[in-house]
Amino acid sequence: MSPRFSIALIALLAPTACSNGSPRDAGAFCDRLRTDQQLVVSGVLTPADVSVALKSFRELGRLAPAAIEDEWDQLTLLVEQASNTGDDPAQRASLARQAAAALPAAQTVAEWARNVCGVDLPFASTPTLPTSSTPPTTKKP
Repeated sequence: MSPRFSIALIALLAPTACSNGSPRDAGAFCDRLRTDQQLVVSGVLTPADVSVALKSFRELGRLAPAAIEDEWDQLTLLVEQASNTGDDPAQRASLARQAAAALPAAQTVAEWARNVCGVDLPFASTPTLPTSSTPPTTKKP
């Protein structure tokens, strides 16, 4: 890589590493991600936590830089689906399949967050759904 090309590349990338709080700004996204880190990576959510997580994911989505915007949108969609999933086994199975399909997006976001923000996002590899408020019923023989 020539020195001129390196300098030009640094000049193009440097503004994205600084925080000025504007929408779609890597710095603003990183700041918010640091604040909401535990909420973002939580693998077990109660029904009440799902609405808080969804709000956080949507707010982070408004800040997500173009480099991870699509992946973040996929993760937000997954949280939205979780917020609408009840106790129906078919819905829960569908959500588990969607979570598995979203794992590459989660890995991309985690790598970007580690490299750009210095934030570790150890996303759960197997999502855990909120527990039912009603006990399971068993059929007697």
